[in-house]
Parts: sequence; structure tokens; C-alpha cells
Amino acid sequence: MKRTVYSNLYMEITLREILVSIAIFFVLSGIGYLIYEYIDDKSEIKKYETAQIIEDNKEKLDYLVNTKFGNVLISSTFKTGDKDAVKFDEINGEYAFIKRVKERYTMHTRTVCSGSGKNMVCRPEMYWTWDCVDSDKKYAKNINFIGYSFDGKKLLNQVPNKNLKLSKKIYNQKYEKIETKYVYETSDVRYYYEYIPLNFKATVFTNTRDKELFKDYTLFYKKTPEQVVENIKSSTKTNKLSFIIVWLLMTAGVIYWYISLDNNYLEDEI
Repeated sequence: MKRTVYSNLYMEITLREILVSIAIFFVLSGIGYLIYEYIDDKSEIKKYETAQIIEDNKEKLDYLVNTKFGNVLISSTFKTGDKDAVKFDEINGEYAFIKRVKERYTMHTRTVCSGSGKNMVCRPEMYWTWDCVDSDKKYAKNINFIGYSFDGKKLLNQVPNKNLKLSKKIYNQKYEKIETKYVYETSDVRYYYEYIPLNFKATVFTNTRDKELFKDYTLFYKKTPEQVVENIKSSTKTNKLSFIIVWLLMTAGVIYWYISLDNNYLEDEI
């Protein structure tokens, strides 16, 4: 005998459908739990939480390298030597990295339409933008970190660039005007510069079991080891919460889809 618990114009829910839905919920919850545990096991946070922290201590780092300890978080200052520092002739100052971008004020045309259907009218329109026409980059060849030499280009590509604030003291060539980060060669040609200073603090995550130390590493610019761990924790929690929400919504969707079906087979008499 069919025992209807709820019905409306669109669906009818029976007691047996509710029992099957409960079973579906527990099965999908079990699968979700296994996936969650797998995600947790592969989580980055465990590597960072168990990493040995080193702060400006080369002897400790050397010891951990010799004993092949494993994961480490090293906090120190990256330093660019005089022979590796880079610059452009027109700029007073040396840097670990510097980039020069040339822009030209260029006219463009586009078609602008108004109205619709037979009443649509289109006309050409001119507009002006500053477009990049050339750029040049210079990297320090090597940068020192707690007694170890890093390839400059690989390292500096992980560091955010800063806009160089220009002034008469910094820019030594002829110019029409200077506005904060822009120097105008003419009214329609200007330059701006981005840089990374010679020295900067950072934390590096790497593994001392690797055959070549710092062959693979992750750099955290201007972060302490403690801040790095907290950031990874926060990111991991967000990912886990997102998974739980998505899985619950999917489970609810499956149950709703099942209940909306015509499940007369559940009511067949044996």
C-alpha cells in the first residue's frame, strides 16, 4: 500500500522514497568523507606545519642539509652584490631588477551604433590611448640568500614589482615633464619604470632532502614563517569549506532529483 507523506501539483513523496533518500544521503556522505580525508591528507598545510623554521642562521641550515632533514622555512634577506646590480643609464640608482616601458599616445577608431533595427545608425568614432610600443628588462644575474646564490631571473619573477617614483634627482636625461611615475619625452611619448630593490626580506620554503638545494622552492615576499603558515592554513580552510558546501548541494540535488521521479517500483507488491 502506497503511504504518501507529502504531495503537491508537481510531486508526491512516499514513505519509502524518504527511506531511500536517507540511504542515498548516508552513501554520498560517506563518499564525501573519504574524498575530504584524501584532500586533507594531500593538503599543503601539513608540509608547512612540520617544516623547520630557520631565521638568518646559515649554520642551522647547513646542518639540516647535511642531515637531510626535509621541509624548511627559511627567513632572511636577499642581497644583490655590486657586480650583479642593474640599471638604465638615464636612471640614477641600481636595482636587482628594473623594467622600462615606452608608451605612445595613439589614435584609434571604432564604430559606434545607436538605435535598433531599421533605425540603427552607425558612425566612426576616434579615441586616444597610451599604448605600449617597447619595453626592456634587466635582471641581476645572481642574488645571495643566507650564504647561497640564487639565479636572479628565476627568483625575481616571483617578486612583485614596484613603480619607480620619478623626479629630477632620479631621471638625468632631457624631458618635457615628469608626473609621478611617468616621464614625458614629448607630448605623445612617455616612459615609466618598475623595479625590485637590491635587498628585500622574504621567506623561502624548500626541502633539504633534494639533491640540489633551492632547485625547487617557493618564495613568500615580505612574509615571516609564521605568516606563511597562517596564510596556508586560511587558504586550506577555505578550500575545505568550499568542498563541503558543494558536496552538500550536490547531495541535496541528487535526492531532489530522485524524489521527483515516478518511483512506482517501490510500491510493487511482492
